[in-house]
Amino acid sequence: MLNNILLSNIDIDASSRDYRKLLITNLGYIISLCVFIVFSFSNFFIIGNMLAGIVESLFIIPTLYGFLKFRRGDDIDKSARYINYLLFATILITLFIFQFKECVIAWALLFPFIAMNLRGAEKGLHFIIIFNIIVYVGAYYFWFDHHASMISYTRFVTVSFIISVLVYVYEKIIDSSFEKQIELNKSLQVSIKEARILSITDSLTNLYNKRHFDSIFNEEFNRARRTGEPFVFAIIDVDNFKPYNDMYGHDCGNYVLERVGDILNQQTVRSGDYAFRIGGEEFAIILQSSSSENTYKYLNKLRQKIEDEKIEHINNKPYGYLTVSIGGVSISNYEAMTIVDAYRMADKNLYAMKNNGRNEVKLTML
Repeated sequence: MLNNILLSNIDIDASSRDYRKLLITNLGYIISLCVFIVFSFSNFFIIGNMLAGIVESLFIIPTLYGFLKFRRGDDIDKSARYINYLLFATILITLFIFQFKECVIAWALLFPFIAMNLRGAEKGLHFIIIFNIIVYVGAYYFWFDHHASMISYTRFVTVSFIISVLVYVYEKIIDSSFEKQIELNKSLQVSIKEARILSITDSLTNLYNKRHFDSIFNEEFNRARRTGEPFVFAIIDVDNFKPYNDMYGHDCGNYVLERVGDILNQQTVRSGDYAFRIGGEEFAIILQSSSSENTYKYLNKLRQKIEDEKIEHINNKPYGYLTVSIGGVSISNYEAMTIVDAYRMADKNLYAMKNNGRNEVKLTML
C-alpha cells in the first residue's frame, strides 16, 4: 500500500539508488504537506501567529504541485532538487519568522538528512554548508540579541556540525555500497553473457554448436517461409576424416577442424549468415537469401578455399590434400515442404557427393 502511494507502481529496481531517492523524495512531499497543513492550522487557530500561518499555507501549493508533477518518477533528479529547494526555503523562512527560538531551531537539525538523502553526499554537502552558515549567523544574531547564553549557542553549533558530518559519512558509505552493487551487477551481466555465448558455441572451432543449430535452423526456416524469402542451407563434411585422424593423430585432426571453422567464420560475416559445427567433422551453414546461381558459386568457392589450404592428406585420394563435400538446398517453394524435408534433402545431397568421388558440391533448388 505504501509503495503504491509513494511510487505509483513504478518499475524501478528496489536495490538501486534511484529507487531509494524516489522513495525518499515522494515521502518528503507527503511529510511536508502534512507538516504545512498542521502548522498552518495551529498558527492560525491555536498560536495566533498569522504571518507564520500564511507562510505555511503558501508552501502547501508548491509542495502539492511538486508531488503530483514528479510522482511518477519521470525525472527523479529534478524532483529531488525541487523538494530540496522548497524545504531549504521553508525551514529558513520559518526560523526567521520565529526568530530562531530554541523550540523551532530543532528543525534546522533535520536539514542535513533531507539534503544528503535527496541530493547525495557531495551535492547535499554544498546545501548543508550554505544552510548551516545562514542558520549559525541568524541564531547568533537573535540569540545574543536576547541575551541567550554562549553555552546554548555553542551546544547547538556543535550538535549541528556533528550531525552534518555523520550524515555525510553515512551517505558516502551508502554511495560506495551502491557503486559496488553496480559493479557487481555489471560483472554479473558480463558473466551471464559469457555463459550464454559459451552455451551456444563449439569450444574447438568457435562456431555455433548443435544446440544452437537446432534453435536457429527452426527459426530461420519459419521466418523465410513466412516472408517468402529463399531458405538456403548446406551441410559440409570433411572427406575421409577418420583415416586422417588415424594417420596424423587427433591433434592434427583438431587443427583441421579449427581451420575449417575459421574459413566458415570468415565466409559467414553477413547479417543472417550462420555457421555451425553439428558433430564430429560435420558442419552446417544457413545463408541469406540469394539466387540459386549465386548460392552454388558461394558453396563451390567455400569448398575451393578449404582445398586451397593444401593440408596434406595422403589417404584422401586422388587429391592428396584435405577436401570437403557439400550438400545444400535452396527452397523458394514451401508448399508441402517441412523443416525435416529441408534437412534430409541437404543430407541426401551430401552423401551423394561422398559416394561420387568427394570434393564436390550438390545443390537442390526448389
